[in-house]
Amino acid sequence: MKRPLLLTSGFCTAALLLAGCGKDDPVLARVGDVDIRASAYQRFVERLPASLQSDQEGRAGDLEHLQSMVDRELLFREARAKGIDSSAAVKGQVERLARNRLVNTYQVRVVAPRVKVEAAQVERAFLDRGFDRERLLSRIVVESPEERDQVLSELREGRAFAELAQRFADNDPAAGEDGVVGWIGLPHLDWYKVPRAAFFSLSKGQVARPVRLPGAWQIYRFAEDRKSELTDYSEGIHRLLESEAWQAELEREFELLSQRYGLRLHAEGLERLRQGPMRDLVLAPDEATQTLYSFSEGEIGLRECLIDLREAGIGGELSGGQQGVDLLEDLVVRPRLFAAAARDKGWEREPEFAEWLTRKREWLVLRTLVQAQTALQGPISEAESRAYYQANANKFRSPEEVEIREVLMATEAQAQALREEIEQGVEMSALLNRPGVGSHARSGKKGKMTLRRLFRSRYPQLVDAAFAAEEGELGGPVETHDGFAVFRVLERKGGDIMPFERVRERAEALLRQRREQEGIVELIGALRAKGETQVVFFTDRLQ
Repeated sequence: MKRPLLLTSGFCTAALLLAGCGKDDPVLARVGDVDIRASAYQRFVERLPASLQSDQEGRAGDLEHLQSMVDRELLFREARAKGIDSSAAVKGQVERLARNRLVNTYQVRVVAPRVKVEAAQVERAFLDRGFDRERLLSRIVVESPEERDQVLSELREGRAFAELAQRFADNDPAAGEDGVVGWIGLPHLDWYKVPRAAFFSLSKGQVARPVRLPGAWQIYRFAEDRKSELTDYSEGIHRLLESEAWQAELEREFELLSQRYGLRLHAEGLERLRQGPMRDLVLAPDEATQTLYSFSEGEIGLRECLIDLREAGIGGELSGGQQGVDLLEDLVVRPRLFAAAARDKGWEREPEFAEWLTRKREWLVLRTLVQAQTALQGPISEAESRAYYQANANKFRSPEEVEIREVLMATEAQAQALREEIEQGVEMSALLNRPGVGSHARSGKKGKMTLRRLFRSRYPQLVDAAFAAEEGELGGPVETHDGFAVFRVLERKGGDIMPFERVRERAEALLRQRREQEGIVELIGALRAKGETQVVFFTDRLQ
């Protein structure tokens, strides 16, 4: 089923009412007292993405697009009749959208120009914060506390780290068989769960205190140290300093606006907000409007504050002291002060903003109408989800993977020569010991790597060739971004239909989406019949 155009187009009712009149902009259709003019029709068609263009060509396609505009107006009339456009829910969402847009505009126009990071600052941070140091990380990954303690005991007795790492090499896809992961710097600490203090204080060769990994333990050390190059880290340091400067400017601007607008925190409201987890807090009618903050441009009540916190994912109790107040200022107060300052500058009256907000309001109205229509069908049962799953089994296949062993050479001729040796019985893993022979596989994996289709952006020809080959088949040379690869397919995995229990939520979501589409079609059919006498087409004017 082709996705309906009604919730995706940029068509704007206000544009119809404001469009110029006369022979140069003829009326193509009329729905009640709303005219659909040629200029609005042209904008509608131009904004349609290719996937939503009519499948028909010529006049038939033009008529289908015009009918979509008429259907959209019929839906608006139905929404207005049901009071959806004036409902508190829609008004609240529109207000939040407008506020967020104004906040973003204010930050871009006022705050962003003040955020500047000079090259000298990057160089100073590189040295002062320790980015100039890299350490060679080696580790042993074990699955149980018993194995952890056994490894530590053997290390104390003098057993070589690399020897123990080889015993547990299958547990660690990131390291070679000797346990060497590679050189790491400050930006890599979180990824490898290395405490910052250990990175700077641990002596070379000293085994660190084990750290917990998901379902495993990491025993690690730093085998070597070296000085890093500024060029390797300058971009990341620049982003870090820029982020810090951005946060500082946000706080500075907030303080300025707080003074300008006389921001005041009401202790009684704050006390009520701290009387339970945000997810469970229930406000009485008189409490909902109780003021939490006030400023010259308005007030922030407990109810709207609670909505903002929940939408931000805050479900627990509000922290005591200044920490809780800081959270409220960041998530609730600052956006309102920035939006108020943007309104003072007249930015919400700009034509571009007004048109954008109209489109968003109309989208919300139509979306709410469709959701109400879908809700009439009732919740989706397990039996319905299962039936959809069985009828559309191919949508629920597991991702395909191809495991290969690969060797890489600089030129196609060199890669072809390697292929000929492999065909004569030379092991690919042995070829990797030769100078100049590489692989895209991780160090220590002897050329073995797993390809998924999502890797195609990096290795387009290699992925295509590997997925086209059979198990055991030798392929290549295939050009990559850094040479020519020869590979053998070791195993193909995935592509199987997953059990219903694993994909039930996805099946339910897809079925709900289909119901929405069917609900739109059904509703439009009913509205066309009901509004037949109110719709007039002037198709002879359609060029």
